[in-house]
Amino acid sequence: MGDSILNNIDGKLQRANLYEIVADKLEEIILSDVSQLGQKLPSEQALATRFGVSRNIVREALKLLRER
Repeated sequence: MGDSILNNIDGKLQRANLYEIVADKLEEIILSDVSQLGQKLPSEQALATRFGVSRNIVREALKLLRER
């Protein structure tokens, strides 16, 4: 029973950190290609598909980038 609780906790922690990983990757992409400065990012759906995550994760990642 204890393992089950820990697995659930680990799963939730990984999900909570997923938006941070996506934000870091997006930041790397943006900063690595200076020619793209001033250009619009792809849609949330396109980013979600590219990173293999939900649109909610992309929204949280974009929110984190705005805060940075």
